[in-house]
Amino acid sequence: MIKTVVFDIGEVLVDFDWDGYIQTLFQEEDTIRRVGKAVWESRLWVEFDRGVLPDEEIIRKMTECDPDLAEEIRLSMKDVSGTVRRRETAIPWVRSLKDRGLQVLYLSNYSYRLRTQNPGPLDFIEEMDGGLFSYEVHLLKPDPAIYRALCEKYRILPEETVFLDDMEENVAGARACGMHAIRYAGQEAAEQELRMLLDASG
Repeated sequence: MIKTVVFDIGEVLVDFDWDGYIQTLFQEEDTIRRVGKAVWESRLWVEFDRGVLPDEEIIRKMTECDPDLAEEIRLSMKDVSGTVRRRETAIPWVRSLKDRGLQVLYLSNYSYRLRTQNPGPLDFIEEMDGGLFSYEVHLLKPDPAIYRALCEKYRILPEETVFLDDMEENVAGARACGMHAIRYAGQEAAEQELRMLLDASG
């Protein structure tokens, strides 16, 4: 029987639109493309989510990816709050699951920087029973250790848990840890698949 639903946050409960954000900062297409490549498309972005390196060190490394745009890269990282918006479906979805008597948690690769610069879109967390941000445990999905950390913290059994994420590798990671898992590929389909799974589990 499924007792707990665990949500990823980005592209499931919130929109993460970094491309739209940098277009509000710069007009030149080449600048937009290069800043995006140096920041959000680089392997360095996830280091914010990991929460091990100081932010300034990560930003410095980003400027080294494109030194000619160091000033623009720093400007784009000064305030990243414009990258995230809560989806209108987030709170009603969480509440509907709570109404079924389910425990609802989150498990997200998310940075302290983004959480503190723009806490508003995460107001659905107040409706939940808890969760883990990656920066809090210095682990990233799909590392099995992060799923185990969530289970240990909330004393949940993987086989009684369903996890939703938009990234296939994160869904596979949850399944490898014994959880039921659904890849989020759209609100209607995800809600239907989750509802069928919950109904079937009794």
